[in-house]
Amino acid sequence: MVGLLFGHLVGLTEGDFAAKTIAIATAKLADSPSAMIISGVGCNILVGMAIFLAAMSQDFFGKVIGVWFPIMIFVVCGFQHVVANAFILTAAVLAGGHFSASVLVLNILLVFIGNAIGGALGLAVPVYYANRESAVVSTTESPESIKQVIVNE
Repeated sequence: MVGLLFGHLVGLTEGDFAAKTIAIATAKLADSPSAMIISGVGCNILVGMAIFLAAMSQDFFGKVIGVWFPIMIFVVCGFQHVVANAFILTAAVLAGGHFSASVLVLNILLVFIGNAIGGALGLAVPVYYANRESAVVSTTESPESIKQVIVNE
């Protein structure tokens, strides 16, 4: 839908734009499955970092810079993001690119897996463990209650 509305209707699927859109989609689809997953991991580590930096910043310009640099890096590196791919692949098909549905679905699936791994294991889990509060155990408690606190963690 976004590819249709913001790609096709504004002319990104015509002329020189169409050739560039098809070339980008072709390059993304030409990656090996492992490259798609690894690219997705790298992408979402950077996207998660952008969100984290924006959330930690105190002012507007800090938020803008915090979001801009990691996103710029993932775009410049050519990493794959499932949402961005949904746009560019749809726009490429509307521009006249001839890709099989199975190749498109496989790309979206593998990049999604990589994005999920990158977002979870690359940023969310390390941030969680770096910021979780450890349980305070009093020395006046019984050994059984201490064991219960340890088990609950």
